[in-house]
Amino acid sequence: FKLLYILRNPLKRIVSHFRHMKASGRLPKDTPFGVALKREARLLDVSRYMRQIRWYERYFSPEDFFLTTLERLGLEPETVLSEAVDFLGLRDFSFKNIHRHYNSSNSHLEVSPLMQSFLSSNRVLQALRSQIPLWYRDRIKEWVRYLILTDRADPEVTAELRNQMLQE
Repeated sequence: FKLLYILRNPLKRIVSHFRHMKASGRLPKDTPFGVALKREARLLDVSRYMRQIRWYERYFSPEDFFLTTLERLGLEPETVLSEAVDFLGLRDFSFKNIHRHYNSSNSHLEVSPLMQSFLSSNRVLQALRSQIPLWYRDRIKEWVRYLILTDRADPEVTAELRNQMLQE
């Protein structure tokens, strides 16, 4: 067996998980970041990568680990995926929709019937839509959802939290 392990900047991971918990209703929308950190141990635990890696070390030898970062995967998807394929000992193959972003946690936007009618019948928009690749249109939709559905202000990541993460 082999293990592919993708790490994300731990502080960004905590903030993302905090936002997800609020958006999914597992935390009240008005919960301050500091309160959530004290109340929800999982917020920190999901980003304590060394704890997780140490657990896996009991079952996998170092040569059976493939470690990379989410940031690198986002910047160099072809390279990282090729390295993963090599690591797994698979034959080369091409990846479809490599630049398409999937995120099942985003909810669909409610669009009024009047707006839906305008968007579907507007010839200029239809002409533009046909010239923009699907993966790019999906990225634009994700960005619009993000702007509309999320609290844009990043919670404050205190020095105490940074130190706590470094000690882990």
